[in-house]
Amino acid sequence: EILRVTGVQTCALPICNIPVLTEAAKCVGLMAKGLRRDFERPARQLLPLALARIADKSAWKPNVLIDRVEQMLWAIPFEFLVDELRPYHASKNTHLKKEAMHFLWRALDLPGVQHNCPDAAARFLPSLAASVMPALDDSDNTVKHEAVKFLVLLAHRNHASPDLGLQLLDRIPRVRSQTFVDEWSKLGTDVPCPLEGGEHGRG
Repeated sequence: EILRVTGVQTCALPICNIPVLTEAAKCVGLMAKGLRRDFERPARQLLPLALARIADKSAWKPNVLIDRVEQMLWAIPFEFLVDELRPYHASKNTHLKKEAMHFLWRALDLPGVQHNCPDAAARFLPSLAASVMPALDDSDNTVKHEAVKFLVLLAHRNHASPDLGLQLLDRIPRVRSQTFVDEWSKLGTDVPCPLEGGEHGRG
């Protein structure tokens, strides 16, 4: 009934007026965080509309849409976000790829994801790695860096998994191995980088 009265579900996110979009998105975010799984159905409808604005630099900002999309993750399964972001990872647009990977990187630690799916990095290791891995060969260095940063985080979260080599490490090209090691060192962890010593990344 709230959605019907406010019109949030039908018109909020495609609109162009940024102040109006900001307020509408704020309402969506608050309802998603408050109602959680009771808001799942409208959140599934609204998330694709919000993600479609990634290319719009006036709308894809923390205080306009990004923070509100993060709040929607209280209401929807993590795998729905992964599926919806997949076309953006595969886009030819550099901005879309970077923003999609960066958002997915942040999403793993968001309160909504931690509450609904605390083992997201482990449970979705294959699909997460597969989504980001092609970006290692991108022609844009910033895209490649974003991909390495995400895969390092994913590998660190799964450092004890027996599937890590097959699903991720063995697929790191040799030419990216040192970048992976360098990014791992930035984590400040006592866990040794699994690519040091050259046992993986022979592709």
